[in-house]
Amino acid sequence: MSTRTPKKGDLIKLKSAGKVFTVIRDPYTKVYLDQEDHEMIAAGYGEYAGIWESAIDVICTKSGKRRALRLSRHKNIEVISEQTL
Repeated sequence: MSTRTPKKGDLIKLKSAGKVFTVIRDPYTKVYLDQEDHEMIAAGYGEYAGIWESAIDVICTKSGKRRALRLSRHKNIEVISEQTL
């Protein structure tokens, strides 16, 4: 088991929720927008809107639901099975 950054093909566990996910995409940069950012875009200041952070796409092994995990918000990710090349 490891606490390294997850990569595509890894099986991970969110320690806080106890859920297990399969990583389906290597880490990438994603922009996150909130209501204030949408207002900035509407006012013509779109280049200043949003927060850029690292994310990974995962599928929950129990429910099958796909989602993007914001790595900065999920500090307790444990790699429980690594993809072997």
